[in-house]
Amino acid sequence: MKRCPGRVRLPRQNNKSVEVVVSSKTLSHRFAQVMLISASSCFLIGAGITLLDVFVRALFHSHVDASIELTTLFIGLGALLSMPVTFSRKGHITAKLLSEFLPAKVGYWLAVFGAGVSLLFSLILLIAEYLTAYEKFGSPETTPDTGMPVSILLIIITITLFMAFCGAVIALVNSITHRAADEGVNHG
Repeated sequence: MKRCPGRVRLPRQNNKSVEVVVSSKTLSHRFAQVMLISASSCFLIGAGITLLDVFVRALFHSHVDASIELTTLFIGLGALLSMPVTFSRKGHITAKLLSEFLPAKVGYWLAVFGAGVSLLFSLILLIAEYLTAYEKFGSPETTPDTGMPVSILLIIITITLFMAFCGAVIALVNSITHRAADEGVNHG
């Protein structure tokens, strides 16, 4: 059988192999699913902490220690984890003012340009956060309420922004290969 990129042969017990096809579309979809589940979980945890704090205030006339800090951290992480999905699915806010009137070829280049700008934006954020994390690495600085190490939080944010960069790369590749697939052109 002819070997194709994206195909993996898995051996079985009776010496026959099973061929599994892994496409970039499947990987992109799985990437988005993992990021969406992670972001949703963060938003739910943040909302849960807020609800818990409201009930504790109503019932016991007291608050949950560090609830504001934890809610802020989880909601912020949820927003950051949403960025890779937005980039990879090209789900940013768009206006169809131009694209409705332009020929398909111009729309294609506009999509590639938009994906390129997203890639550049995510790269700038990643570099800036990496430099901050590098500078603060090993610092004894902690968050005020929970005492979490700031350097660890910055590393988590840097990893999340790296995933956003990966999502932007996926969007650019999908934008470029979309027209190639439509026209039967092979860019590889």
